Amino acid sequence: VFVSGEPKIPGHRYRVVQMAKALPRKEFAVSILNVAQVAELLHEIAECDLVWVWRAGMSPEIRLLLAAHRQGRFKLVYDLDDLMFLPELGVPEEIDAIRSQNLAQSDVQSHYGSVRQVLLEADRCTASTDHLASEIRRWFKPATVIPNGFDQSTLKAARLAAHERKSQSP
Repeated sequence: VFVSGEPKIPGHRYRVVQMAKALPRKEFAVSILNVAQVAELLHEIAECDLVWVWRAGMSPEIRLLLAAHRQGRFKLVYDLDDLMFLPELGVPEEIDAIRSQNLAQSDVQSHYGSVRQVLLEADRCTASTDHLASEIRRWFKPATVIPNGFDQSTLKAARLAAHERKSQSP
């Protein structure tokens, strides 16, 4: 089961959808959920072998998921593609969106702290870069790098765009 903490942002496609699609269907029964679906589907989630959580902070639903995990029901992998588990980085000098989107610094730092809480509960972490995996390991969590990739439809679109651009050049 893949649980997406931010299903409406582009990273969801790279870190959740494409990861799920990469698993062979003959060997894996895969489901993709958002955090809001966890409570209603917890019994089904608890029956699986692995739960992959991407970018979810602590919430009532994640608390339920973590309680099931603590009961030894499944392995938990936490995936990140940003340093959003370091609250000290949640400042306008580091994150322009705090200023440009008029976000409260305290809210960003609180969210980053809640992301860290979930990360620390995981059996293993995955990250999009070596640097990010290294930062996760500083918290004594095993971390594996799985870079962002692309699927066949993205490759096809990129090739088509390159071909069109080339054909329009003088």
